[in-house]
Amino acid sequence: MVDLRRSDNVIVHGLDTDSGVVEAARRQIDATGKYGPVSVGHFDGKHLPFTDNVVNLIVIRDTRHEIRDEELVRVLAPRGKIIAPEET
Repeated sequence: MVDLRRSDNVIVHGLDTDSGVVEAARRQIDATGKYGPVSVGHFDGKHLPFTDNVVNLIVIRDTRHEIRDEELVRVLAPRGKIIAPEET
């Protein structure tokens, strides 16, 4: 996740439904000294903790989530992008 922050004008915020994964990711980010501009938080798997039209890029690693496409589009900024693996 730290690798997604390629310049100082980028903020990376990861989300996971598993509290253990969140804590492990926080420790890993903290070890790099980049916690702040790179962070991770817990979410319920359905509702993104962002206001409308604010996220420029959504990267989804796992498509087994319950989040609806409408929720992804709600937080996506104009001309924003979603990157997700193709479902098979």
